[in-house]
Amino acid sequence: MTGATLVDNERFGLMLDKIELKHFGSANNIRVDSEFTHIVGGAYTAESLEQRIEEIKLTIEREESIHIKGVHKERLARMTSKIAEI
Repeated sequence: MTGATLVDNERFGLMLDKIELKHFGSANNIRVDSEFTHIVGGAYTAESLEQRIEEIKLTIEREESIHIKGVHKERLARMTSKIAEI
């Protein structure tokens, strides 16, 4: 929820050589360790958070893999409690 753009050549078409500074997003504080990345004060609005939550719900409905559904359900739980995991 930093406002960053996902780079994924296969699905979204943003090529690595086309990345600009605006694609990185922003946050007030970022802490990275060997297991987690903690982002505090990301650049998001309540509307963008709600939109992302709805996207994850749709992904869960459409996904066939039980494992992938579980991953998205965990992400949804964290986002609805204001804690997200990358």
